Amino acid sequence: AAFSAYDELDWHIVAESLLSEFMASSEAIKFTILFVGFVSVALGVFLSMLMASRLIAPVIKGVRMAEAMSNNDFTQKLDIDRNDEVGLLAQSLNGMAERISRALSQVQDAAHQVSAATAEIASSSQNIADGAQQQFGSFEQLSGTVRANTSTAAAANDVAQAAAREA
Repeated sequence: AAFSAYDELDWHIVAESLLSEFMASSEAIKFTILFVGFVSVALGVFLSMLMASRLIAPVIKGVRMAEAMSNNDFTQKLDIDRNDEVGLLAQSLNGMAERISRALSQVQDAAHQVSAATAEIASSSQNIADGAQQQFGSFEQLSGTVRANTSTAAAANDVAQAAAREA
């Protein structure tokens, strides 16, 4: 019950109401607040998960591409078409993979050219060594012939001197 006194009028006002009637509107408000709170929390969790998956999925793809690149596989590309930082990261990773692939191809081409030039130099060196060996053999043969001629000339000289003494 509620009581109020008005002394200047010499009145006393008493109001009475059932507690259940008085609390019925607060129970409805309490239920509404709880329902709105629950729906807000559920919606917040759903939106958070949606945003997290939207951010995490491209990052996971980027990690997989980086792992492939660490295993010398530069053929992978990220198919992420976004106009935010994640999209810029995907474009950068794709460009990096392409430049590394081109650089490796150029290094492989240069290595093949060096290998071919080395084989050609080795072949030329072997030809020079074979030619030098032949010339050395020819010089030894010539030297043997010169020694034989020297011996023959010495023997002829001895015969000539002997003939000159007898004559």
